[in-house]
Amino acid sequence: MLALHRFHDKIIAVTGASSGIGLEIARHFYQEGASLALCSRSKERVWEAVSAWADPEDPRLLLLAADTAKVEDIYAFQEAAVKYFGRIDVWVTTPASSVPCPQWI
Repeated sequence: MLALHRFHDKIIAVTGASSGIGLEIARHFYQEGASLALCSRSKERVWEAVSAWADPEDPRLLLLAADTAKVEDIYAFQEAAVKYFGRIDVWVTTPASSVPCPQWI
């Protein structure tokens, strides 16, 4: 049997978190106790999607708009997550579009 809350002290960033595999990955990590920085192109869409399984105002959640096809949005998302949580332990990029990986990853 898997231990519950095995990610309770981890900060996980997930792109494309408003639907599909990104949303399911986020839900899984949240249920395992992680704090999450989540983005999609629309903050409203990620807010609505997450509200099906969590309170979007939970301090363990940071929900932002970021277009991963724009490198500057990726950097802004990363900077906001580090400012809010102090670090990122795991970065999950889900399918949206291909862009060069920022140097800090």
